[in-house]
Amino acid sequence: MAKKKQIQHESAPPPAAGMGIIRMALNWAIAGASLAVIAGFGYWAFSLGTRDPNEVPIIRAMEGPARVQAENPGGDQASHQGLAVNSVQSEGGVAAPSDTVTLAPVPEPLSSEDLASANLVTPVAPPKQQAPQETAAEVIAKAIVQDQAAPIAAEPTPRILSGTRFSPSKSLRPASRPEGLILRLTEIRPAVAALPDAAYEFVDSVPLGTRLVQLGAYDSSALAKREWGKLFAKHEDLLEGKKRLVQAAESGGRKFFRLRAVGFNNKDESRTLCSALLARGTPCIPVTAR
Repeated sequence: MAKKKQIQHESAPPPAAGMGIIRMALNWAIAGASLAVIAGFGYWAFSLGTRDPNEVPIIRAMEGPARVQAENPGGDQASHQGLAVNSVQSEGGVAAPSDTVTLAPVPEPLSSEDLASANLVTPVAPPKQQAPQETAAEVIAKAIVQDQAAPIAAEPTPRILSGTRFSPSKSLRPASRPEGLILRLTEIRPAVAALPDAAYEFVDSVPLGTRLVQLGAYDSSALAKREWGKLFAKHEDLLEGKKRLVQAAESGGRKFFRLRAVGFNNKDESRTLCSALLARGTPCIPVTAR
């Protein structure tokens, strides 16, 4: 009995042999797929080289001309032609008046669709015929009769208008012009602040090495002098005791005039004044006369 069990056990294949068969089948399948891809690529390359050119799709143009000539090649005449102002630009003179005058066509009436709805159209009363003028006696007699009769005026019939809750409840009328107005014309003159006499003190030249404060450069001497008056009126507390100096200079072929302040004993005074002007937003540079 033991011998039979041993024989049966030896005849059964081991588990590793079954896995080897599966792996071998998978390898053969992959190899077959690779060969099929290579064969297909080779067939595609061969058919591409031996392809008939007649089988290639060709896009052909449409039959007929590419452009169609218009029925009226000249087109319509543009507006604002034939005017005298056009001849001034093209011919250099005014053209002679035209012998033919063409009137504008009669405007076409609006259709019913273009007209507004009936509830929004305000009826326009026909113009009244002017009554014959009455004499003064007739006017006085009519007024007396109306005062004696004194009929009660009938209230006007209210009109219903379409609107929203933001619409005004009644029409707004401008205020009447007041009566008894007198027109008085006055001459308007620009107000010019009077400058102190110290603002007109100036010097024409200074010795070399003099401490100065340059306040700007201008295209003309008159403009520099006018600017000095504005600066003195604005900074009178700082420029008090200082004199005006306008010096001509040239740089790069351009002539200009320098506006400078004179009246400093040393460089510290000029620097102090320049710092105060800069604090007020007025540009300045402490310099030395050369």
